[in-house]
Amino acid sequence: MKKGLLSLLALALTVVGCQNYDDQFEELTSQITSLQTTVDGLTGVTATLTSLQSTVAGITSAIAALPTTDSVADLTGLVNQLNTISSTLATLQDRLANVVTADDLATISNTLGNVEADVHELLTGSSAINQDIIITTTAELDYMETVIEVGENAPSGYIVTGNVTVNHGNLSAAEITRANALTAKLITVIGAVNVDGAVDLATLAYIQGDYTVTGTDIVSVPLLANITGDVEIDGGIGVIAFDALATVGGDIDIVPAATTVSVTSVDLDGVNITGSFQSGTINFPNATSLNLGSALFTSLQAAEATDIDSSRETFGALTINTPKADTIDFDAETVGALILTTNTDTLVHFDDLDTAGAITSTEAGAQFHIPALTSTAGGAIDVVADVVNASGLVTVTAAFAADFNGSASVMLDALEDVNAALTLDAYAVINLPNANVDAAGSIISSTATIVTVQAVDDLAADVPAGTVDLTLTGHDANVVIASGSNLVDIDVTAGDDSAITFTDNSVAADDLLNIVLTDVATATFSGGNATNFTGNNLLYIDIPAASSIATATTTGDIIRFISAGTTLAEWNNTANVKDDPNVDSGEEAVTVDIAGSLLTSVNLSTVEKVRVVDLDATNSNLTEVIAPALTNLLTPGANPSFTVELSSTVTYTEATLRVADGVNPTVEFIEGHLHAPGVSTWAAYITAISVANPSPTVSIDFANVVGIENDGTTTTHADMSTAFAADAANVDTGADSRGGTADTTVNAGVISTDLELSLISATARN
Repeated sequence: MKKGLLSLLALALTVVGCQNYDDQFEELTSQITSLQTTVDGLTGVTATLTSLQSTVAGITSAIAALPTTDSVADLTGLVNQLNTISSTLATLQDRLANVVTADDLATISNTLGNVEADVHELLTGSSAINQDIIITTTAELDYMETVIEVGENAPSGYIVTGNVTVNHGNLSAAEITRANALTAKLITVIGAVNVDGAVDLATLAYIQGDYTVTGTDIVSVPLLANITGDVEIDGGIGVIAFDALATVGGDIDIVPAATTVSVTSVDLDGVNITGSFQSGTINFPNATSLNLGSALFTSLQAAEATDIDSSRETFGALTINTPKADTIDFDAETVGALILTTNTDTLVHFDDLDTAGAITSTEAGAQFHIPALTSTAGGAIDVVADVVNASGLVTVTAAFAADFNGSASVMLDALEDVNAALTLDAYAVINLPNANVDAAGSIISSTATIVTVQAVDDLAADVPAGTVDLTLTGHDANVVIASGSNLVDIDVTAGDDSAITFTDNSVAADDLLNIVLTDVATATFSGGNATNFTGNNLLYIDIPAASSIATATTTGDIIRFISAGTTLAEWNNTANVKDDPNVDSGEEAVTVDIAGSLLTSVNLSTVEKVRVVDLDATNSNLTEVIAPALTNLLTPGANPSFTVELSSTVTYTEATLRVADGVNPTVEFIEGHLHAPGVSTWAAYITAISVANPSPTVSIDFANVVGIENDGTTTTHADMSTAFAADAANVDTGADSRGGTADTTVNAGVISTDLELSLISATARN
């Protein structure tokens, strides 16, 4: 029952300098008996007690982890005893913090003596050997049988302080049986172990030194958990595996190196290896699976291996050539230059890699995973794989490109900065909404036609030449579409607080058709081919005469809509004035100035604080203009001005004079009636804004006015001036006109006064 304890206790004490546990107790006792009762004097006692408690706790955990087999008895009782000791030590530590009298120290000293006795009792069932164990001849075997007892009353196991050398080459079969009866008793060796032959080390758990095995199957040490030195396998062996091995403090080597051709698999799963494997150069041409634990190496050649694993966290430069690999799984967090040669079906996982030099994959694998890598700062990436998971990559650093060649799918969800070339050759659609492509960066693709990025420094150079649909999700620089552009669609959203401008200077031969702008301050649409634009929070809009814009859509905020474009046929407007309640002064009211368009209707019903509307007669199809909103009106000092000239024909029913003949009932003066539904909303708007801004400039006119005279005859007039002038009752200022008294306030010219506005109606006169 004590075998596991002896082995692990020896390990624990060796870790603190091979100090005998009795020394720890003696040191504590000496300190306690010599100290005063002040707390300040107990510092050394507390530190030593803490060290002892940690030692016992470590032994307890290690024993609890040992497997229970036919050769190792149930260790539950031993673990329970160690737990009791650990609990007692914890109690002592608490008492030390509250020592106030000599009696308190005496109690602690007595308790510590009891703990020491308990540990002695645990160790009495085993023995220690303080010499080398050598069994290579008959004489050495005979002698070792006097050192190592076997049989019913023999100790259950031995700790050897010395080297162990066993070679069955010169022993008979019977002698080999006797030798194995002795070596099967070894639990811990504080020294090197060198075995040749089928040596039975069934209970060996710990080697403080090197382990060399020749001509035997190394799985004959099923409990071997810790080796502090090197492991040397002398001679060919098919399978390299240990059932319980947890740590190797040195290197692992197969000698001579030529015998590596016999290795069929390596299984060091879970083994923490401090040193290297095969001096860093591994070549197992016939192995089909390799789990290399945490061993260090710089080169791996495995022509037949299908499964390769490594748990090491840090590598220098690393070359892997595994042309038949199905899976490559590395736990590495840091790697120098990495070169991989795989095949078209390989799944490569470097899931924890966050620091790397140049990464090169020379074959088109199925998947390549580097999700923890955030930057190419260590070197360029040149990867060939169907699917690449680079979902953590934030920066393609200047001078270190990222080339994903023909990868059909590359995960770049976190990409923010492209400061060097980023190649995505197999992509028809590139979607990197958070990526800013700076002056030194570019996105290269021979196939991409649809591209989404956050921003670019050079619209022509930073995106693939074949891009026809470009989306900029947070652009921070002015955008100029030059002649020769291949773009058909462009969608630009300005970055936060970026007052950028957009200018379309394309020509008729270019392909640009559709433009969408969000949060862009100013836009000029002078290109020769673009036909549609949508502006959300597009404040200043300018459509010159050379423009080809046919349809405009505006939402959000707006300040100015100016157009001389002769192809503008539709304006879909739901925008409103930019009016920030936190701004005290300096904001602009809305201006709408449209000439030469093909518009039939202009709808300003959603827009508040409209100061200027200029829709002249050159808008030859305009038949309706809906007045601005009656809410949140202009404040004083706006100097509003409104000119609306419709291309439509309206009906004006002439006024009738007042009739008072003294015989018949008096018929009062009846004003004229203008049936003009296209401008019927303006009278209410003009009245409303006139409260704060009296006498606004107003001019409303029509292409033709059909005048209906009092006798029912009709006459077509060229404008309102002519219609008003032809109305005899209207121009009569005598006593029989308005109110029976002379009245010089008559309708004249265009619709401009309150009286004239009051004539407008959306319905015909009955």
